[in-house]
Amino acid sequence: MDFGKLKDVRDIDFTLPPDDPATASVLAKASAASPATQAGTSATDRTGFNPLRVHIGCPVWQDEDLARKLCPKGTAKARRLACYSRQFNALELNSTGYGLDQGRIRHWAGETPPGFRFCPKVPRDVTHVPNLDGVWDLYDSHCEAAEAFGSRLGFFLMQFPEAFGPSRFAELERFLQAKASRLPLAVEVRHPAWFLNEKWKHRLFDLMEAHGVASVLTDTAGHREVLHQRLTTRSAFIRFNGVAVGAGDFRRLDEWAARIRSWMDQGLDDLYLFAHLDPVGDSAELAAHFIRSLKAATGLDLAEPRIRNEAEDEEPSLAL
Repeated sequence: MDFGKLKDVRDIDFTLPPDDPATASVLAKASAASPATQAGTSATDRTGFNPLRVHIGCPVWQDEDLARKLCPKGTAKARRLACYSRQFNALELNSTGYGLDQGRIRHWAGETPPGFRFCPKVPRDVTHVPNLDGVWDLYDSHCEAAEAFGSRLGFFLMQFPEAFGPSRFAELERFLQAKASRLPLAVEVRHPAWFLNEKWKHRLFDLMEAHGVASVLTDTAGHREVLHQRLTTRSAFIRFNGVAVGAGDFRRLDEWAARIRSWMDQGLDDLYLFAHLDPVGDSAELAAHFIRSLKAATGLDLAEPRIRNEAEDEEPSLAL
């Protein structure tokens, strides 16, 4: 994820900001069926709320370095998704930003176990256009394709470009009024004015809350303003942009684990967290660390992925 990527982060304060005051009221609302049904992590309910459902992963599965770290040596390219889904239970799926194909989606869904969740991006021919009013039918066709994920669908990720600012609020309002109920939807905006102008911040997130749309939280070095900490549903969708595998990013993830524990105690139903890092293979190590940290912070019974070194080949491969 290039958004907010910096070469020098020495002067960046990575401390998580406090929650937006409205987050507590969202989490306190009577529990309803989560819009993104329901992956397979459970734990003893010690808080009076439903156990938190946890979905953690990376943005892609095809990457060569990622495959070396997650798959037995000799695993065929065609089996990398099956291998990935044995290690993580969610995938952001960046590739759908360029289109969706029902046949391919059915195949992907069939390669993964029942608890796995895909969060495909809404194609750019909807999100990167001059006017949302002209793409409603096109969005419906993309939803029809995405429905082929069946029970493997988490959220449809609607990621707007940085130029999409408050001047387009009316378009977004009309779109969400008409289409938000079509599929479970998570929305990410990036223009600074959404976050630095209190009027627009409240209007945006109140709109999303009213329509049951999850607000994406983006943790990236160069745009700390987008880390708004305003939940609009009882699901948290976090895109974590790492700097490097090591103590710095591990501390950031530990702080996230503590925040998730707080939200869990207040009533959070679902968590989606996707780790981004260049090289992509290193994102698996960040995601694995977060799972360990979240286990320690919450007591949840979470399966940990096995990050392999290149010498390991004792297990049979997944070659066809």
